[in-house]
Amino acid sequence: MSHTRDEVVAVAKSKFPAGQVSEVMEILDLYGIEPHENERERVQLAILKLSDGDEGELLHFVEAAKQDYRDVLFWADHSQESSSEAQLLEILRKDWAWALPDPARVVAINPFGNVVVACADGSLWRVCPESLTADKISDESDFAAVLADEEFCEDWLFDGPVTAAHSSLGPFGDGQCYGFKIWPALGGAYTPDNFAIKTLTEWLAVSGDVGRQVKDIPPGTEIELDTFGDS
Repeated sequence: MSHTRDEVVAVAKSKFPAGQVSEVMEILDLYGIEPHENERERVQLAILKLSDGDEGELLHFVEAAKQDYRDVLFWADHSQESSSEAQLLEILRKDWAWALPDPARVVAINPFGNVVVACADGSLWRVCPESLTADKISDESDFAAVLADEEFCEDWLFDGPVTAAHSSLGPFGDGQCYGFKIWPALGGAYTPDNFAIKTLTEWLAVSGDVGRQVKDIPPGTEIELDTFGDS
């Protein structure tokens, strides 16, 4: 089914206040400039659906579409999944802003809540909650090529700890992951007595907040953390 410019404008008017529509269309039209940016109106409609009236999200989904428009079409067709994706991106942009440059889409998540995120420039970064770090792993967006590196793949799959966590805690549920009672970066052990089942979003948010607080502290310094969950 083909879509028209009039349809895009009509949906933009239904999602955004009248005074913002002109600016919204300018942002949408950032997609479709390059020859490889196919199905302009269909993709723009998907972007409008995903952004749901939030101009900041609109820009992020435009940037994601410019990287790979098929991702945006998939997310729009699987709205529940895209909602989870948007929530993760919001946490990464807010609580990991000190370490990550402009996250655009979540590429992969491992059982311990490590996240590979593609940023707006196409680079791939790995967020490691247990080590309170975010590191660039590639200048390109091809995660399959990254996984071809045997050392990275072994570290990413984390088979030993995952097996141990599954044996001691059982499987985790939807929206959960394995985590640690005490972060290994702060002295916690990679042993079952330090494993815990966490809510993925909370684990990422708290770890990002703690990472921001300790990133410039010399090793060995005694610290007192202020996490957002404390009174």
